[in-house]
Amino acid sequence: MLRTTVTDAGTGWVELVRAAPPGAQELSSFASPSQNIACELGDSVRCTIGDHDFAQPENCPGPTTIVVSRDGNAAPDCSQPVGGAGSVLDYGQSATSGFFACTSEESGMTCWSTLSGRGFSVARAGFQTF
Repeated sequence: MLRTTVTDAGTGWVELVRAAPPGAQELSSFASPSQNIACELGDSVRCTIGDHDFAQPENCPGPTTIVVSRDGNAAPDCSQPVGGAGSVLDYGQSATSGFFACTSEESGMTCWSTLSGRGFSVARAGFQTF
């Protein structure tokens, strides 16, 4: 399967638009230290936020989940919320897996596609895509 071959080849064969920060941990799932944001990195990166002060996006009756896909489109997609994550990504730390990366800050979580540089930031106060 080509997708498996490309994933197994790592990222060294392609120029990344926005690489993971130096020292980023290889993680496929994690939560913020507050446990309010849980993320999964795989064929996309998706983060679900529990408690928040912003209005629910359209078509999000349950937990709010923001996703960025491999093609770089970032948007709310609440069809598959992220469950609990075993690892905690401390504030100021970054995680990476495949072609995605995230950085945890006290102000929220920022995640992006390393191929396109596009992604999202999510926090209790709101979310934005870039």
